[in-house]
Amino acid sequence: MYSACAIESYVENFDLEKYIEKNKYITPKPMTMIGSSAETDKMNMEIRRAYLSERFYCMYETSVETELAVRKATAPELKEAAEARLSNLTYGPVAASDIPEFLDLYKGIDGLDKISLGNVLTGRDLRLNEDALKEGEAWTEETYGGKMEDRVIELNIDGDDWLLFAQMVEYDGRWFIFDVGGSAGATAGVSVQQGGLIKSSEFEEMW
Repeated sequence: MYSACAIESYVENFDLEKYIEKNKYITPKPMTMIGSSAETDKMNMEIRRAYLSERFYCMYETSVETELAVRKATAPELKEAAEARLSNLTYGPVAASDIPEFLDLYKGIDGLDKISLGNVLTGRDLRLNEDALKEGEAWTEETYGGKMEDRVIELNIDGDDWLLFAQMVEYDGRWFIFDVGGSAGATAGVSVQQGGLIKSSEFEEMW
C-alpha cells in the first residue's frame, strides 16, 4: 500500500515555512522535524508513514460501519469478534495495544475477491462545491508542491456500495496517493475518522 503513496517525494516537496505561514501554527502532523539533512529526512519519512498508517487504520477500524463490513467481506471468520468489539469501540486516538491486533487480523486475508472496483469519479462528478474544491486543491498544492486532484472510487464490498475519497498528487510525472479523504472528502462532510470511506447510501442522504 505504501508504494502507491507519496512518501519520499512528499518529504522533498513539503514547504514547512509555507505551512506555518498559512495555518499560523504547527501540529505534530504531518511533519515535526525542521531542517533538511539525511537524518531529518529519514525521520520525516517515518513520520509520514506513521500518518498514512493511522489513516488506513481509521479506514478499516475506527468507523463502526466500515469495520464491520470490511471484516465481514475480507475475513468472515472475524465477524463475531468484530460485532463484539463494536460495543466497546470508541472514537479517538488509536491505542498502541490495538496495532498488533489490527495487523494480525489482516495478515493473509483471502476474501479480497468480495471487494470490486467500480467507476473512478471526481468531486465535481458528485456535484460538490466547486469553490471549496478549488480552495482545498490550491492550498495543498502551494504547501506540499505538485499537482493535486481529488478522486472518488466506487467500491462494492460484499454486496454493499461504498465511496472511497482520496487526494492524489503528481510529483515528477508520477501520480501518488497524497491522502485518503482529502479536500473532496472534507467538502463532502466525510468524517476524518472514516479514512475517506463512506457508504453510498449515507452519502446520498447527506447530499
